[in-house]
Amino acid sequence: MNKKITILFFLIVLGIGQLAFAEIKFFAEVDRTTVGLDSAIQLSLTVNGAQNATPVEVKAIDGFDVKYVGPSRRVSIVNGQYSSSITFNYALYPKKVGVFTIPALTADADGKQFSSIPIKVNVQATSAAKPADGGQVKNLEDKIFLAQRFEKNEVYVGEKVKIQIGLFVADLKVGDIEYPKLDAAGINFEDYLEPKQGQQVINGVRYNVVVFERYFYPKKSGTIIFKPATTTCQILIAKSSSNNLQNQFGDVFDQNFMNDFFNLQDKRPITLNSGIINLTVKDLPVQGQPDHFSGAVGKFDFDATVSPTAVKVGDPLTVKMSVTGEGNLRDLKFPEINRFDQFKDYDPTVKIQDNTKSLEQVAIPKDQNIKEFPVLTFSYFDPAIGQYRSITKGPFKLEVTPAEAGDQLKVVEFDKKIKRLEPEKLGEDILFIKEDWGSVHRFGDHFYYHFGFYLLWFLILGVWGSAYYYFFYNERLRTDSKFAKSLKAPRHARQGFAKAMEFLERQKVKEFYDVLFETVALYMVNKFDLPLGEIASVKLNERFKGDTRWQNVSSAVASLFDECDAVRFAQAKIDGHRMREAYIKAEKIIDYLERNY
Repeated sequence: MNKKITILFFLIVLGIGQLAFAEIKFFAEVDRTTVGLDSAIQLSLTVNGAQNATPVEVKAIDGFDVKYVGPSRRVSIVNGQYSSSITFNYALYPKKVGVFTIPALTADADGKQFSSIPIKVNVQATSAAKPADGGQVKNLEDKIFLAQRFEKNEVYVGEKVKIQIGLFVADLKVGDIEYPKLDAAGINFEDYLEPKQGQQVINGVRYNVVVFERYFYPKKSGTIIFKPATTTCQILIAKSSSNNLQNQFGDVFDQNFMNDFFNLQDKRPITLNSGIINLTVKDLPVQGQPDHFSGAVGKFDFDATVSPTAVKVGDPLTVKMSVTGEGNLRDLKFPEINRFDQFKDYDPTVKIQDNTKSLEQVAIPKDQNIKEFPVLTFSYFDPAIGQYRSITKGPFKLEVTPAEAGDQLKVVEFDKKIKRLEPEKLGEDILFIKEDWGSVHRFGDHFYYHFGFYLLWFLILGVWGSAYYYFFYNERLRTDSKFAKSLKAPRHARQGFAKAMEFLERQKVKEFYDVLFETVALYMVNKFDLPLGEIASVKLNERFKGDTRWQNVSSAVASLFDECDAVRFAQAKIDGHRMREAYIKAEKIIDYLERNY
């Protein structure tokens, strides 16, 4: 017994010694040395054999944008040999074409410094190394950029102007595009119109173009500087690990399915800025400006009506006006009728719909001698011809008669004084106050008028419905075994994955694969009501022959079962990283089956 303890002691000391004096190595590696502007490079900086290693600082690298992805650790004991490593992962996004060098990088580990070897990388225009339409693309800015322009560069104050902002993209996949932000002083902007899409060839390169259009109105004259328009979007890049996963799952997965189901696309955020553009704004001419001009600029049509035309003193008239056309309808003003002393006017109701602004206003004639409603004139400046124009409606003939004696209840306001058309008769229009309540009861008070009555019925129906559902649900569980097993399948799978994770963390390889196989197999037994003997890739393919949903996952199931069998029966050597990949693969298989069956 003492001899065994002594031997164990020396083995532990020897293991600690090997661990303490293990050689520390630091190296840099990339997943590819040739890359297109539409792709990315994964840079891995690995420190082997160190107990403590600080994150490697990667400053700006010429020709690339650098994004830190995160660390990954690996610890393994194989044939009594202990090894540990930590890897710091970065994504390098190319910015221009050329040959660039990832410089020697330095890592601090266990109080010492270690350096990597420089790596040369060749950046091409595209992953296929062919510029679109034969054009020359040398920088990322040549593949995706933002530009803005006006329909015309010289306008009048208040004129309706359209600005167009184009997002040009060549040979890239782009998503999450935001509406551009604009910044200019002295401008009233409208909302963006629906974006338009098209194509355009520039210098031999074909671009897909998204055009954002927006109207605005300058409020002051002079030169207005439009600062660069800004937008953000995501360049979609296929992850380099997608090829490995595709090999594991077979060729039945097309690229779109893989990207959507396993999320194998990386997103490179990018901010784009256009150039600065200037707009010249002129004042409206003074010569020829009508006296009643209110600032409308554009091209309009004006209409007005007054009804009814036969009224009594104190009766209301309805004045309706509408302006249709192209211009700033929001700030457009109608002719005012409060300047007509013979009429009492009230606040108007104004609405804007499409390219028409309408007004409806009540006016009351004060005098029976009124013969017409005065002329209504709308004036505007037409920038297309550089002249003022006026549209006149009216006068509108009226027939106003005195109020009749029977209109004694009508009260009309004249110069803020109240005049009654007929003297009141004392005693006939007074309801005296009661000094006591007397016998009082609520008129029309029924129990079904109360909220509590409907609440009670709601509760009764809710309880009855719940009991009805509970009864038939349990009856189906008791009589329909396939339904019962299908419901239990996800819960049993979760329990199996929890147990498998315990063996994974403890590096129990055989036990892990036993539980993993059992979890997936029993899930399929319960989910599809199959005999346990049919849970083999060949029989499953026969069972689901012609089912396109199963074809999308059949290779994944076969790959997982083969790996489980290789460990359970052939004692294959598997490391912790491979076990974790198998665990993730099993989770994705069950998740796919849950979503599609």
